[in-house]
Amino acid sequence: MAPHGKEMTPEEKKMIVGLSEQGYSGHNIGKLLGRNSRTINKFLKRFCDRGSKENNGRKCNGLYHGKTYKARFSDLFWWCISYHGVGTLTPIKGNLNSEGYINILDENVWPVIARHFSVDPFIFQEDNAPCHVSRRSNQWKTENDIPTLSWPPQNPDINIIENVWKVIKIRV
Repeated sequence: MAPHGKEMTPEEKKMIVGLSEQGYSGHNIGKLLGRNSRTINKFLKRFCDRGSKENNGRKCNGLYHGKTYKARFSDLFWWCISYHGVGTLTPIKGNLNSEGYINILDENVWPVIARHFSVDPFIFQEDNAPCHVSRRSNQWKTENDIPTLSWPPQNPDINIIENVWKVIKIRV
């Protein structure tokens, strides 16, 4: 039997799917491969639910980095939200570089700060898009006293704006 916690190889995963499609039970597949039948059944359930043999439930150095999907979108927008309210939804034309991002911040962040945080302290949260973390953008935020929250790479799960976009998508 395989040691506890040993990750399945891609070949094992292919064999499990193939044997399952041939009608073998999880118990019999486990016997053939020297794996616990519970492990086989959990894998098959995950495979049926997602249609993928990828195991994206493992943690890496304490931080989970899921599969990233990078795509170009034809309509991009910049938007900010706070506990007190929302900022202006700003369409972005073309690619967004540091200079364009700084212009958006200059034109759109200050009204939100003045309206919602004239006396209250705030921390600016953004993802790690290249234009957000460039030297020029960071220099502009430092010069304009905009404190930013350190952010783990490729982690939309804890980004509040993703939840707001989901609500908007459902309602539209």
